[in-house]
Amino acid sequence: MSHLLSTAQAQPAGFRVTNQADGVTLYRQDVAGGRPDFVLEVDLGRAEVRSVTGTIVARNAGGGPLGGDNPSIRKQSLEVFWQQARAASPSAFAVLNAQFFATAHQPTNLAFAVHADGLHLADGYAIVNEYPDQKKLLEWGGGQAWLRDWSAQRFSAVAGARNRMAGLSRRGSPKWVAPAAAAEHRELLPERQVLDEKIGPTTDQVSERRDG
Repeated sequence: MSHLLSTAQAQPAGFRVTNQADGVTLYRQDVAGGRPDFVLEVDLGRAEVRSVTGTIVARNAGGGPLGGDNPSIRKQSLEVFWQQARAASPSAFAVLNAQFFATAHQPTNLAFAVHADGLHLADGYAIVNEYPDQKKLLEWGGGQAWLRDWSAQRFSAVAGARNRMAGLSRRGSPKWVAPAAAAEHRELLPERQVLDEKIGPTTDQVSERRDG
């Protein structure tokens, strides 16, 4: 089963708008006794989403469970990712943790599969054995995005979307839908600074589109 993700979405129930730019809206929902949840809505016709990572220390070519790479990636804080994003693109709107990883290790490995900007990055060490039948495949490129049931064959295909990322369905635990909505999204200050100091090996950068 697959869904073409539409930009014509209603405001998420229980959430309020906390920040906006052309083609990008950030929603927040406060949780009693806990950390707030966020939804980041991106119109891919007016803004873009890029996958970026920390330094790859070793590719571990062919070491992934799908026959692809299982790289060791150096973790860094979202603040560092944000500074790099702003230096590369003054129109950057947000950075967010976009994939699970082994938190106890530095460098670390990604848990699930990532294909970024046309290049295979990682199979993910947990892509086969963990959360069976609970994974989804998010694909985006060319101004469109699709959310499908996980398919290793589709993820590994030579032809396909330039960006592909595995994640958990709403039935999975911990709950995750990427990169459109997740508890991992962090609110931005009016100056668009990152509040959270959590570190990770990979992030998604959202920027306003600048044509020409």
